[in-house]
Amino acid sequence: MKSKMASKFAFRNMKANALLLTPFLIASSIMGTLFFVMASLGQNHYIEKNHEYVAILIKFGIFIVGIFTFIFILYANSFLAKRRNKEFALYGILGLEKKHIAKIISMEYILNFFTVSFFSITGGFVLGKLAFILLNKITKNMTAKIMDYNFSISSAILTLIFLAIIFILIYLTMIFRIGKSTPIELLSKQKRAEGEPKSKFILGTLGFIILCAGYYLSVTSKGNLSSFFAFFPAVIAVIIGTYLVFIAFSILVLKLLKRNRNLYYKAKNFLSISGMLYRMKSNAVSLASITLLSTSIIVTLATTLTINSSIKNLTDSIHPNDFYLSSSVTGNNKDILENGEERKKEILNILNRVLKEDEKIKNLTVKKTIMNPVINENGKITPLGKRQELSAFLIVETLEDFNKNNNTNYTLNDDEVIYSSNSKKLNNYDNMDFAGKNYKLVKVKNLFPMSISAEGMIIIVKDNETFIKMLEEYTFNYNEKQLKYNLDFNFDLESTDKEAFYTRLHIDYDIFVQQKDIFSHSLSSKTEVDAFAYELNGGLLFFGMIVALIFITGTVLITYYKQISEGFEDKQNYHIMKNVGLPDSIIKKSLRVQILWIFFLPLVVATIHSIFAFPILYNILGGLGFNNIKIFTMSFATIVLCFSVIYFIIYSITSRVYYKIIKYLVFS
Repeated sequence: MKSKMASKFAFRNMKANALLLTPFLIASSIMGTLFFVMASLGQNHYIEKNHEYVAILIKFGIFIVGIFTFIFILYANSFLAKRRNKEFALYGILGLEKKHIAKIISMEYILNFFTVSFFSITGGFVLGKLAFILLNKITKNMTAKIMDYNFSISSAILTLIFLAIIFILIYLTMIFRIGKSTPIELLSKQKRAEGEPKSKFILGTLGFIILCAGYYLSVTSKGNLSSFFAFFPAVIAVIIGTYLVFIAFSILVLKLLKRNRNLYYKAKNFLSISGMLYRMKSNAVSLASITLLSTSIIVTLATTLTINSSIKNLTDSIHPNDFYLSSSVTGNNKDILENGEERKKEILNILNRVLKEDEKIKNLTVKKTIMNPVINENGKITPLGKRQELSAFLIVETLEDFNKNNNTNYTLNDDEVIYSSNSKKLNNYDNMDFAGKNYKLVKVKNLFPMSISAEGMIIIVKDNETFIKMLEEYTFNYNEKQLKYNLDFNFDLESTDKEAFYTRLHIDYDIFVQQKDIFSHSLSSKTEVDAFAYELNGGLLFFGMIVALIFITGTVLITYYKQISEGFEDKQNYHIMKNVGLPDSIIKKSLRVQILWIFFLPLVVATIHSIFAFPILYNILGGLGFNNIKIFTMSFATIVLCFSVIYFIIYSITSRVYYKIIKYLVFS
C-alpha cells in the first residue's frame, strides 16, 4: 500500500471516529500542555534564582504530570482500540494485509502526534506565561516581569520526546493486538455479550472490611506524627477497598435488591436494577477510578486552600516579632546560669551598638529554654539516649521568664509545672514524671510552638533550681562535660529601614558567634520568614492546582468514554425493548435512572471518602501549624460544593452525548 493511499485511509478514519478521537486529542493536548508548562517553569532561570523551594516542587511536579499523562493517554487509547475492533476486522475481510493496516494506523498516530504536539507546545507557551505570572503573584514576588519567562527550546524538545515515546508505545501496543487476532476474533470481541455477573460474597465482604479499616485508621489517628505514618496505609486501604467494593460489593447489593420481589417486579425498577447489574461488571473499574480521582481532587484542593488561607496566621504565630535571635549557652551545672546572664548582656550590647539614633527596640522578651527529644513511657519522660525511636520533643522554660514575657502572674507549688502539648495522647495525663520526680500538670492551651511539626510538650518549671535538674536530665550534650540550653530573644523595631538594621545586626552577630565559638545559634527576621512561607505556600498552591487540573481532566476523559461505551452497548438492548412493545416513556425513565445512579455514585462515595479523611488530614495539617478547624472545615465544604457543581457540569455534557447516541439509534 502506497503512503498516499494510507494517508487517505487515515484521514477518513479520523473523520469517521471524530466522536471518539476528539476528546482523546483534547485530553492528550491538555496533559502535554501541563507537562510543557511544568518543564519550562522548572528550567526558568528567574524561578531557579528567586524561588529555590518552588523550583524543587516544580521539578517534582514534572514527574507527577508525566506519570498521569502516560496513564490517561494509555487508558484513552485502550478504549479507542476496543471501539475500533469491527473496523479493523472489516479491513481484514476486505483483503487488507496486517502490514497495510499497520501502515494506516501509523499514519493516524503520526497525525495525532503532530496535532497533540502542536497544541501542547503552543498552548503550553501561552499558559506558561500565565502560570509564571500567577506563581509570582501567589508567592508575593513583585519583581517578576513577563519577559522573565521565555520560550524554552529544551522544554519543547523534552515534551516532544515524551509524547513521541507515549505514541510509539501505544502504536506498538495496537499493532501487537491486531497482529495476535484474526478478523473473526476482533468481531467476536466487539459483539461479545456479557452474562449476569456472579456474586462474589467473600471478595465483596473483604473489600468492605478493607475500606472500613482505612476509615478506622483515619478516624482513630491521634497526634501529628502518628497521623502522618497512618496516612499512607489508610490511603492504600481505601484504594484497594474502593475497587473491591465496586467490583464485588456493589453487585451483591444489586442482587439483594433483585431478590426483593415487591421492589424488583415494577417496570421502572426492573429495567433500572437489571441494567445497572449487567453494566456494573464492565464499569466497576471505571467507576472506582472516577471515585478515587474525585476524592483526590477534593483532598488536594481542600488541603492547599487551607494552607493558603492560614499562612498569614501561621507566620504571625511562629514569628510574632520583627526579629528573632537565639544563642546556645554552655557550662556545668554550677556556672551555666551565670554564663547565660553574661551572654544576655553581650547580645544586648550588640543590639544597642547596631542601633541608630532614630531607631528603638521595643517589646523585647528574653527566655532560656531546653528543647530535646525524649521518650514517653506511660507518663514517665526519659531521655532519648541511644534509642532511635522518637516519642516527643520536650521544651522547658522557667516561670520567671514565662510570667515576664507574657504579662501573667502564675504561681506554682514545688510539685507542679505548667503544661501544654500539641498531641492528644500526651494531653491525656494529669501527672507526669520529669527528671525522676512526679509533677501535677497545670494545663494551659496553645503554648507549644507551631513551628515544630513533631509531637511534643512544653513545661514551665517553678525556679532555676528545677530548670537545672531538667537540664541535667534531658540536655543533649555536644560535650559530655557540659550542659547546654538556648537563650532566645524576640523584639520589634521602630525604624524606617528595618532591612538595613537586620543587615548590620547580621554582620555583628556573625562576628560575635565566630569569636565565642557558639555551638548553635539563629537569627531571623519576620520579613525573611514571611517571604519563605509565602514562597512555599505559593509553590504548594500552584502544585495543588496543577494536580487538581490533571485529575479533573482524567475524570472528564474516563467519564466521557464510559458514557460513549455505554451508549453503543445499550443501543441494542433498548432497541429490543422498543421492538417488544415497551413504551418510550418507560424506556427513557429507566435510562435516566440508571445514568443518574451510575454517574453520581462515584461523587457520593468520593464525598464519604473525603469526610472520613477529614480527621487524619486535619491532624497532619495541625502538625504543620495549620490547626484552625474553622478554616479547614470551610475550605473542605467549599471544595466539595464547587467540585459537585463541576461534576454536575461534566454529567450534563457527557450524558448529552449518551442520550444523543441512544436517541438516533433507538428512538428515531
